[in-house]
Amino acid sequence: MKFKILSIVLAVTLFVSIAVASVQARPFGSGKGHGGDGRHEMSFAPVHFLCMLNLTDDQEREVATILSKYRGKIEEVATARAEAGKNLMDVTGADDFSETVIRQAAQKLAAQDVEAAVLRAQIMNEVKSVLNAEQKERLNSFRERRDHWMKSRPDKRLSDLDDWIAAHSK
Repeated sequence: MKFKILSIVLAVTLFVSIAVASVQARPFGSGKGHGGDGRHEMSFAPVHFLCMLNLTDDQEREVATILSKYRGKIEEVATARAEAGKNLMDVTGADDFSETVIRQAAQKLAAQDVEAAVLRAQIMNEVKSVLNAEQKERLNSFRERRDHWMKSRPDKRLSDLDDWIAAHSK
């Protein structure tokens, strides 16, 4: 029974990961995002973390119920965000530069990011209510590591840019 629930959670995880993958512009660096092909992926629930929290059978069922409840909304938000991201990529790569068009496309993507952030927080709020104190502490440690990584990214990208400029300025 535990294997069946874990399989369901992993299937939902796979679906959520695929559904929320979006394309965004990355101005500097190699052009490779988290997906390895220029895509930056966003997850509505850190499902891969849930698998490391040693959930009980009851917790797995509760989390699966929560994720199932939001499945339609996840798809809706992920689809709109992916379309907005693709549109931004299209207009930033267009032959004719139009600051107005680019700003409008970026604002549409930003609006979708807001919707995704609110939905992600709503889902995680419900998921956290299922966790015990030790599991919440472990989840927080995952978040702290992610936050540290996120804070180091701008420095790394600027360093990559500086290296490229230095290598090609001679």
